Amino acid sequence: MTVEQVRPTADRQFAGVTEGADRLLTGREPDTGRMVALLFFEDQQFHLMAHWRLLKRVMVAADTQGRGYGLELLAEAERLARGWELSGLRLTLRGSQGLEGFYSRAGYKEVGRVPGAIRTAPGVEYDDVTMWLELR
Repeated sequence: MTVEQVRPTADRQFAGVTEGADRLLTGREPDTGRMVALLFFEDQQFHLMAHWRLLKRVMVAADTQGRGYGLELLAEAERLARGWELSGLRLTLRGSQGLEGFYSRAGYKEVGRVPGAIRTAPGVEYDDVTMWLELR
């Protein structure tokens, strides 16, 4: 992906934080302080869904994957969500990439799947998987 392709999505995501409805959580490498992980808590801005948040753009720098930063980031997200007295955290992922197992280790359960909903190129499709972490 190019900067030009990513920028509109990034601008919208950061605007949600700037405007106050969403929150950004970052993780830094202990030795260097370099940011190596991030996620957004996205508020659905609908009163019937105010009791949970959608995690978006859960990312860990490729050169640091496998060091536990992702699980630490999710554990901190859970801690914060419990402090905010939320009922749950939801996220979506691209199926068949091994992510289901990763999120399962963090306590998330698969609650839905739309076959072939993510198309990355002509003829290349992945399932859109929804996972939920119950906090009640």
